[in-house]
Amino acid sequence: MIGKPLTTPRRSSSMPELRPETFRRFQELLRERVGIFLGAPKRQLLISRLAKRLRARGCADFESYLELVLADEDPAGEFQEMVNRITTNKTDFFRESHHFRHLRDEVLDRLVRAGEGAPRIWSAGCSTGEEPYSIAMELASMLPASERREPLIRATDIDTQVLLRAAEGVYPQGRFRGVPVDRWQPWFLRGTGRHDGTVKAREQLRRLIAFEQHNLTSDRWPDRGSFDVVFCRNTLIYFDRPTQQKVVRRLARSLREGGTLFLGHSENMLGDVPELVQVGQTTFERRTGGHAAAVTKRPQLKERPFEARVYAGGMFCSGRPAVVRTLLGSCVAACLYDPKARIGGMNHFLLPEGRLEGAGRALAYGVHAMETLVNEIMQRGGERRRLKAKLFGAASVLTDFAGGRAVAERNQAFARGYLEAEGIELVAHKLGGERPLDVRFETHTGRAFVRDAGSDRRRATASVEAEYFRQISEIAAGKASPETTMFDKSTAQTDDILFEDSHE
Repeated sequence: MIGKPLTTPRRSSSMPELRPETFRRFQELLRERVGIFLGAPKRQLLISRLAKRLRARGCADFESYLELVLADEDPAGEFQEMVNRITTNKTDFFRESHHFRHLRDEVLDRLVRAGEGAPRIWSAGCSTGEEPYSIAMELASMLPASERREPLIRATDIDTQVLLRAAEGVYPQGRFRGVPVDRWQPWFLRGTGRHDGTVKAREQLRRLIAFEQHNLTSDRWPDRGSFDVVFCRNTLIYFDRPTQQKVVRRLARSLREGGTLFLGHSENMLGDVPELVQVGQTTFERRTGGHAAAVTKRPQLKERPFEARVYAGGMFCSGRPAVVRTLLGSCVAACLYDPKARIGGMNHFLLPEGRLEGAGRALAYGVHAMETLVNEIMQRGGERRRLKAKLFGAASVLTDFAGGRAVAERNQAFARGYLEAEGIELVAHKLGGERPLDVRFETHTGRAFVRDAGSDRRRATASVEAEYFRQISEIAAGKASPETTMFDKSTAQTDDILFEDSHE
């Protein structure tokens, strides 16, 4: 949620009236739940941003829409939709370049050269992802390849829609205007065909980042002393002064001693935060023994499971404690783990149109999805002969899509058949049904937590999967660019097949 202060648009005569008392109720609700403070000048902005939502939900006025928001108990429901619409998401790659110079030359150089292991970084208010990808480029350029295999950057935002876009890592190439080509080009793939003019972050860059929703005013915060670096830029502008002070104090306590906090150019307003000392323009360090200094030895902290999320065509694997989540409709998630090595991962795939018999492209797609995950586990120290499996998904959510019911059946049949053929024990599964599933999998323990995502998320899940199915079926049928191969053995994210190298 990074951006400039909200500006007041002109009010259209067709917009519904927002009464002062109703506006006050919106103010109280937003401040109480997410800490957002809307002053009186933002009244017209609220009208403009929410008018379309009122029409979509069939509400004649703001009073009825407010009651609808209050009645919706789903954390990802109408209240979240409202927050998504009133927040501004303006960001750029390498925005406020002096911060990235300090990060590269002062912070990362010290930490990497000290040989203390890969740094941990938090991008709070990451918006559409330009900030964490900029951080990842700096980090990847300094780390050896052996230390680029797992998420090191926690990227959070309150807006769920921008997180989805950020996780895809796809941008118009013009977003890099003003950034030296050699700084970004090695880390991005160039779109081809209908994707011409876009670029996509390579898997080696995306795997460094875990995107998740987080509210800076909630009680759920990372462990104290977890991060070497925290970015929280142009996000505090949404809060009133007491909330700003509270958030900054908590950000400071999330840092290790000697850790660095970067704030936005308009947020040099810390007041009395004794844990921090200013070391640059809107750059601060957590005090060490009462003074800002570089630490020579990290405190030994109990390892906390990292959190990640995968989407259709994606995969996540970890050699250290991690929790990975996904939402499944007709797709299948295969959760594989080595119980002795405590290494595991999850993929999320859908077979393209085609028969499973023989060596068809549909079968090849599924085998690739499974083998990629198996190989990633083995590269981290797991053994194939010890692998256990859990399968989830294959629900009939594509019933409104031509041949949709058969898609789920093919996915389920393939996943079971693959495990049987490879001698991998299937210890648990939840396959079929009519509703999407929300799945959480612990890579280090093999435990899985599955719940019905609810019929209200069925249509949205079906829409996403139908588009994904269409794309991979075109590729499997050879309708993609002849320069595009179906698989890229260097990537664990199969949707990279729509891209080619952006440099010779």
